[in-house]
Amino acid sequence: MINVVHILNTNSYSGAENVVITIINKLKNNINYNMIYLAIEGPIEEILKENDINYYLVDKLNYLTLKKAISNLNPDVIHCHDFTASILAALVTKKIPIISHLHHNPLWIQSRNIKSLAYKYSLKYFDIVLGVSSSIFDEYKYNNKIRNYKVISNPVDLTQIKPEKIEKENDFDIIF
Repeated sequence: MINVVHILNTNSYSGAENVVITIINKLKNNINYNMIYLAIEGPIEEILKENDINYYLVDKLNYLTLKKAISNLNPDVIHCHDFTASILAALVTKKIPIISHLHHNPLWIQSRNIKSLAYKYSLKYFDIVLGVSSSIFDEYKYNNKIRNYKVISNPVDLTQIKPEKIEKENDFDIIF
């Protein structure tokens, strides 16, 4: 069984969190994978419980809390879901494969600054960088340093779209 730890630097539910929960739910019954959601303590815990997802929460995501979590969870793969989580994972371990999954395109990636440089120096520890749009890779100041990347769309779980929530006859069921 492959232990995959998904790391998020958040404590609430939004877009990236939905993606991770969808991934975990789709692979939950696959005996080849054990998925764990690692994030900051907060309202996300209720959603993880509702979805029956294994999780590990920390009071804050930093080098020490992540190092302890990685030691306790013993992952075979680390799947990071933002820049900060990716950089921290690269600092904590050099031996575990890391997927850096970027769900947004902040303005700071376009210039030389402490964040873009930290990510640049972490790139050598990532097995692959995933992005939700090509603009992330096109606009990143140091995009020539990314050796392996792929643009992927976010998963959509159509079973989670509930027709009873549609209030008017002409409302859309889904827009993509």
